[in-house]
Amino acid sequence: MDDVRLASSNAEVERLIIDAERETLAARHCACRQCELSLQRTHLIPGGGSPRAHLMFIGEHPGPPQDAVSDLFHQQLAAVGLRRADVFIAHIIRCRPPQSDDPPPEEMDACRPWLHEQVRVIRPQIVCTLGRFALHALIDPTLQMSAAHGIPLEDHGIRYVPLFHPAAAQRHPLLLDAFLHDLAYVRDLLSERVE
Repeated sequence: MDDVRLASSNAEVERLIIDAERETLAARHCACRQCELSLQRTHLIPGGGSPRAHLMFIGEHPGPPQDAVSDLFHQQLAAVGLRRADVFIAHIIRCRPPQSDDPPPEEMDACRPWLHEQVRVIRPQIVCTLGRFALHALIDPTLQMSAAHGIPLEDHGIRYVPLFHPAAAQRHPLLLDAFLHDLAYVRDLLSERVE
């Protein structure tokens, strides 16, 4: 009986440590002024979802609050049996840009350490990069999306799986089929790793 209490106690201590790390990271992140976009921002958007998610998605930059691409992505998650409440969604760029342009390299470079720290704190089993910018920023800038999508890559105990960006999948039916297939594959990988 004492072993059960100890295990429960250790799990609770670990949860408290993770929560404290998340809060510290968020406070440090709010003070960031490392790029031009951070100097103009009105809101920092570090991501959202379950802070203990086993599955994390990383896109380019936050879109507007009522974003059709986000709505579509949430529908695509549900279509393969994943719940939005069970995942964490973050972005390479943490400040909402004035326009939906491609993220400049200096902004990605400024935000990359925050993103790596966030992945370390959340400790997901699988990280899915959404689109080529996330693929290049987190995995390998030489990989082509068309060849890399759906193929898992391991790094420091975390499995990364590149996926097409939901906006690209929305515009091109063939990419949508591949995106949904890859998303179902991620769901299956996750169930293998979490069990």
